Amino acid sequence: MLKSALPILGILVSLEAASLRAGAPPPPGCSDIPLRVTIAGTATTLSGGVYGDQNPSDSVYVDGQQGVYAKFQTCNGTNDFILNLQNSTRSFIVDFSRILLGGDAGAVQPTGPIATRFMNINQVAHVGLYDSGAQLRTCLQANVPLTKRQSGFLRYQHPSMDETTTTGTPGCRSDDIARAANQYSDTSVVSVALGASCSTWTIAPVPLPAGSRGGVDGFTVAGLVQDGTPSSKTRISGGQYNLPFTITVARLDGLGCANLP
Repeated sequence: MLKSALPILGILVSLEAASLRAGAPPPPGCSDIPLRVTIAGTATTLSGGVYGDQNPSDSVYVDGQQGVYAKFQTCNGTNDFILNLQNSTRSFIVDFSRILLGGDAGAVQPTGPIATRFMNINQVAHVGLYDSGAQLRTCLQANVPLTKRQSGFLRYQHPSMDETTTTGTPGCRSDDIARAANQYSDTSVVSVALGASCSTWTIAPVPLPAGSRGGVDGFTVAGLVQDGTPSSKTRISGGQYNLPFTITVARLDGLGCANLP
């Protein structure tokens, strides 16, 4: 289930608006799984990307340290990976330096790096969904502060990920955010590679193949989505951007696949 964050710059982003499916109430005594998260650094940022606040070095975020919340949310049944830095001095960077396709009229179109504090990747902890090659295809949403009064949703969700299709993943719903994200081109699938005995999860978006809609072949594409005018109550596209990344996740408790669905 993709979720939004807590308040960003004084703006409360609706959980209902960003959710793909509701999680169940946690059972008594259940604890979500704490994680160590590494976002790979990159020496070149002019082509855009997602990287950490220690770039060009790798950036490490440890649940419970420096106000970092990094967990697999298994207790509510969503099995999502959540990185929430709202109560931390830390951040990760979404670098919009490489715009591929412009968005709708009136949308904010960023052109550089923005410090960001919330990311949700769907079903990462659900081991039973991985294929025989220990791979999962899924979707991602992050909340990006665009101005002092406005935030946006960053979504990677290729249309083939829609949970109602035979190729889809539960929780990747074709909602109004996904439709706006894919308005001018398809966005990338997010691929998760499961390490032996659940030692690590390595997460990266997949470049779009030749012949992709919108002429964005070979790029790792995410769509930026914003609210339209209050009277329209619609989502609008803020454009498609080249935003590659590599994230590696490991359990802090070292228990591998234990207690994972």
